[in-house]
Amino acid sequence: MANTSQTTAQTSKEYTSSNRQTASQTTAEYPSAFSDRTRLLDIYSGAKFAYSLRYLSSDYTEPVVTVRRDSDGGTGHDQEEHFFPSDISSGALARWVGPENDGFVTTWYDQSGNGENLVNIEKTTQPFIVAGGGLVSGGLVFENTHELETTNTFSFGDGSVLSTFVTNSFDTTPNINGYVFRFSNYIYFILGNGTRRVSAGSAKSFPDASIETVTDDVEELATIISSLNSDGTGRTALYANSAIKAANQNIGTGVIANRNLNIGGVSSNNYLSGSINELIIYDSDQNANRAAIEADIISNVL
Repeated sequence: MANTSQTTAQTSKEYTSSNRQTASQTTAEYPSAFSDRTRLLDIYSGAKFAYSLRYLSSDYTEPVVTVRRDSDGGTGHDQEEHFFPSDISSGALARWVGPENDGFVTTWYDQSGNGENLVNIEKTTQPFIVAGGGLVSGGLVFENTHELETTNTFSFGDGSVLSTFVTNSFDTTPNINGYVFRFSNYIYFILGNGTRRVSAGSAKSFPDASIETVTDDVEELATIISSLNSDGTGRTALYANSAIKAANQNIGTGVIANRNLNIGGVSSNNYLSGSINELIIYDSDQNANRAAIEADIISNVL
């Protein structure tokens, strides 16, 4: 992991995110749309990476996450178990973690068929999905250098197009740069003031006037379609809940060479304070399918 050498003094009982629910909410459920249905990637195939707490493809029927139980040294402490979408929606995951305990995600499984799972073996930097015995809202919660990362590295050179669909929320109170996802130098993040940014290698970014700031603790779908070019002609378009926020913005001179996909950030100064519920990345231009993909995600996740 990019920050495995870092530690945090914060214990699992000290989380204060607004995503946290009380122990009495252990039966909190995701929408019924997280059950079996005609699935997004059955129609819009070809994703390079695909992570969710619902099933995205009929070809994928395995668990969606592996969770570690933190019971403060009690019964089952540090035990890990795999969970399916039905386990999350039925409350089985929260019941397994147990009252007053926390559940941390050690693996978020890739449903694209490429097997590029997001993992983290470091206990102090794993995101959580259950807090105080209650299923959190908004998916996986990231705070204080929490992150997940692929084991393999990837390259996307000149002329590559990446189409990313991510549902997440931000807590903009910490004065930090909140990194949602990154391949080292290709990053979607917000500044400490809550202003969105996309960059690829150089310091180029959206002018403040062209991008609205995010709203605290409100889950949304962000769509980022970017072309990467080392000659400075890299461009991106950004949509929030299907509404255009920026078009043809210069994002710099970066291409991606042998880099891991990381979500949540890589240091105490550049970590996401918020949640991620679903992340789908195509290594192709999905402009023609964008509206339909967004409609599916908005209907079934938000």
